[in-house]
Amino acid sequence: MLTMKSTKRFNRYSIEDQMERFNLSKEQAEEKVKKIKHQNSESSKNKMNVEWQMERFNLSKEQAEEKIKRISNAYSTYQKTINVEWQMERFNLSKEQAEEKIKRIKNEKSSILSKLKNNDYEKFLTINPNNKEHWIKKGFSLEDATIKARQFTKENCQNMRNTYEQIREENPGIHKNYNSACLEYWQNQGYTIEESIELRSKRQSTFSLEICVEKYGTEIGFQIWKERNENWSIKIEEKYQNGEFSRIPKNPLSTSFSNKEINLIKELVQVLKLDEKQYYSIINGKQFGRWSTELKRGFSFDFVLKEKFKIIEFFGDYWHCNPRFYDRNYFHKKMKCLAEEKWEQDKIKEDFIKKEGFEVFVVWEYDYDTDKETILNNCVKFLKS
Repeated sequence: MLTMKSTKRFNRYSIEDQMERFNLSKEQAEEKVKKIKHQNSESSKNKMNVEWQMERFNLSKEQAEEKIKRISNAYSTYQKTINVEWQMERFNLSKEQAEEKIKRIKNEKSSILSKLKNNDYEKFLTINPNNKEHWIKKGFSLEDATIKARQFTKENCQNMRNTYEQIREENPGIHKNYNSACLEYWQNQGYTIEESIELRSKRQSTFSLEICVEKYGTEIGFQIWKERNENWSIKIEEKYQNGEFSRIPKNPLSTSFSNKEINLIKELVQVLKLDEKQYYSIINGKQFGRWSTELKRGFSFDFVLKEKFKIIEFFGDYWHCNPRFYDRNYFHKKMKCLAEEKWEQDKIKEDFIKKEGFEVFVVWEYDYDTDKETILNNCVKFLKS
């Protein structure tokens, strides 16, 4: 029987290891390594072949295409993480630090693959607290083990998020430079502010009917999309039944709200001497909203004075297609609709909230820029009346 030292790890791509383990000549070992590499190359090609995946694993065409897509994405992600320049730029590391990190990543992957290849997958599961098998081995029932594994995973993820948030707070510039969800990321690449907004929007659009159909096929994709939207609608309706729904961002001012709108709201709060509990607005961390069961959609509003049931909406000239500057047939490239359609959407929103008993006062960006003092006074009169 052929043996090898337990302290040495066999590398089938190494000519020396092949010679030592199988008592081969150098020529025989070279030929064997060449054959192994060729087989692996062919195997890799097969994995990316739809027909092969369908036949090998008894998959439908859509399932095979989806599996190939996952394999491609995983490979692309791994190749990126083991790139020195990418690590240096992404995490602001020195070349030595990046090389050391890549070495750890490769070792970790190699260790996992080794366990799998040695049919030690069950042992691998038991040593990972994220898996229920780990807790079952400790004596927990299947139900309790599942709960413990989920709890551990949740806490682990939260710790990672906390660490990440701390890094972001300490290095805000670095985060914006490498995060494609930030406008600065796209602007630093030379795009205009409008182009950056569109690119960021595409980056953040991770769930849509089109994406689901592309990933899972027409029938399954539509069902997944429909179920998620129905679940979302139920959650929003529950919040509405409780009186309101609001979001409280960690940094209320880091939103898509314009500085002009925020400044106007701040001035109103100051002039009227409002307590935080008297109004809903982005500046106190709450955004007022209502759900329409009839329309099956929700609406949010800029500034709401609770006692008076009065709302102020700030309309940006570009995003709301100010009739002073835009014809009704103007096609808005970012919103993918005509100006007339946007006006109709705004009217539906206003009519809906009026039926709920609210009064609405609209401030146009152009009017605010032209005469801020008059606009502020008109808003104050409206809210006091």
